[in-house]
Amino acid sequence: MSKAARRLVLGLIAVLGVLACAGGAPAPASPTPSTAASSEQTVTATLAAVGDVLPHHAIKEAARARSGQSNDTDMGFDALFSDVADQLKKYDLALFNMEGPITERAYTPAAPLVFWAPPGLAGALHRAGFSVAILANNHALDQGKQGLVETLAHLRQARLAVIGAGANFAEASRGLIIEKKGIRFGVVAFTTLLNAYSRQMRRQTGEPQVLFWHGWGDAGAEVLAAIKAMRARTDVDVVVVSAHWDAEDATRPSTYTRAIAQRVIDAGADVIIGHHPHVLQPVEYHTAADGRRALVIYSLGNFVSNMCPGFYPSSTCEERLGAIAELTFSRRGRERVRLARVAFLPTWTEHEPRCPGETRAAYRCIRPILLERRIQITQQRLATADRTGAREMNAVLRGDEMRRELIRQRLQLNDQ
Repeated sequence: MSKAARRLVLGLIAVLGVLACAGGAPAPASPTPSTAASSEQTVTATLAAVGDVLPHHAIKEAARARSGQSNDTDMGFDALFSDVADQLKKYDLALFNMEGPITERAYTPAAPLVFWAPPGLAGALHRAGFSVAILANNHALDQGKQGLVETLAHLRQARLAVIGAGANFAEASRGLIIEKKGIRFGVVAFTTLLNAYSRQMRRQTGEPQVLFWHGWGDAGAEVLAAIKAMRARTDVDVVVVSAHWDAEDATRPSTYTRAIAQRVIDAGADVIIGHHPHVLQPVEYHTAADGRRALVIYSLGNFVSNMCPGFYPSSTCEERLGAIAELTFSRRGRERVRLARVAFLPTWTEHEPRCPGETRAAYRCIRPILLERRIQITQQRLATADRTGAREMNAVLRGDEMRRELIRQRLQLNDQ
């Protein structure tokens, strides 16, 4: 081979080597500017979150009445998410608050506010498009430590990541790191309320635990330490914190809750996603001690529940109002990751005698629906409806429009 040919071959090998490196895994980034090869390339990832999934008895009965419609293992729960699944599957990451253990059976005596759900719910939530289950809430220990251990197993078996609770304290406080489209999310979850818990149980660090903002000694110290540890990591771009807090049915956060939010942001949170009040609360931007701007969604309300059931077309019961929060993050070249877009899709927990397509049902249909979609469908059907049908559709349309407007009012963005 001539010298010129050898130089040509060596040059081609060098070029191919560069292309192979460029097409491989991205170099580790950090909360400081990215080391992305191109200063012009923009990457985006969308995180979605909803509020409480409450396994009330009526929810389980509604699912049981539809068991076997789609497969033999869903226990009917797929029907609960039939109107929202196509939307949830569009997101890169989708979080929900699992407000109750998932177990084979109840381990504690039945009581109105002691929850549990069968394993079929876990699989249905994953098939609906969810990827992360939040367990840091006041009902995490409703079925005792055994129930929490079972919950962890069932959710993971359903290919759902779990945060906010664990087989021991270290696992409960560790959080989750997950990369989507080149953007690395660090997620931590905590609760300020926890049923059936005591200081003695907290001392048992090797036993199943929940990350709890308790008031014993230095209030919130363990939670803040977990958030600071996540913020300090070099493999995390965005710190997202789930907070189960505030008072039920309160449409505005308390002064105490807002103070916790500021401490959480100062510890390193870029976004806080709240729940527990079962109703929507305002959205605000806060400024951290280091100058960062952070988003606080105080409460996303309920996603699915049996609160204030009924078939009234004009009902605006706030415990049935909810929203899917859509948070789009982007990074251009070497810049820091930024929150590029914040949007909310209004939802409503529908309670109807039958689900769409059913001619008869053994139990009423309970499921979250996308309000905007139903409004558009109703408007289209009105164009060809007869007088009787138009009267009924107009009643549904007016109710949905009132709900949508109330959701917008509750979630209005406010600067801090």
